[in-house]
Formats: sequence, structure tokens, C-alpha cells
Amino acid sequence: MGAYQDLEKSRLSVTQISESEIQATFLFDEGLALFKGHFPGHPILPGIFQLEMVKNVMEKITEKRFTIQTVKKTKFLHVIRPGEQVALSLAVSFLDVRSSTVKAVIRINDTIAGKANLVLSECA
Repeated sequence: MGAYQDLEKSRLSVTQISESEIQATFLFDEGLALFKGHFPGHPILPGIFQLEMVKNVMEKITEKRFTIQTVKKTKFLHVIRPGEQVALSLAVSFLDVRSSTVKAVIRINDTIAGKANLVLSECA
């Protein structure tokens, strides 16, 4: 199984609170392909997959495919290890019919593990 399939497999739940607020949870097993090489003996979730979590949740909610058009700002504050339940909070602003700005906060328990501000565009 590839790393992106691992991401899909690890998503536990997605809840749309309102048109502009979405909550999701993920739980990553240590044996997943996305941990290979990052880092041997001390696996952590790569930053790119934290951004892909945002895209994955938006695709699940909208049933559309997206690409990350722009990463406006990202800050990784805490490592995410296998076996930790990850909570994702999204605040969505629609720029136009095909693109959205998404502000994401990634948490492990009460600890903020990361923040990201992305522009996602719908794939044609």
C-alpha cells in the first residue's frame, strides 16, 4: 500500500460542523509506508502528510478532488508519532467556485502540533 492510501486508511472520522468549519481525526500505525525513511528507528509523520491531511478531509467532505495551489503559512510545532490520535480543525473560506482558503490547526490531545494556511483548487 502506498503512502497516500495509508493516509486514507488512517482517517477515523470527519464531521462538518458548519459550511465553514470541519473537524477530523486520524490515527497512524507505525507500519505504514508514509513512515518509511522518516526516520528509521524514530518514525514521525512527515510535514507534507500533515498538509495532505487537510486536502484529504476537504475531498471527503466535498466529494471533489483538490490540489494544493499555495501554502501561505505553515508551522510545525510538535512531532506526530505513530499511535497518537491526531485532531484536525479546519476553517474554510471559499474564494470562488473552484478554490478555497483553508486554515488548519493540528492537535494531539491539547497540544497544538501544527498550523497551516492553504489555498486548495478543485481539479478539472
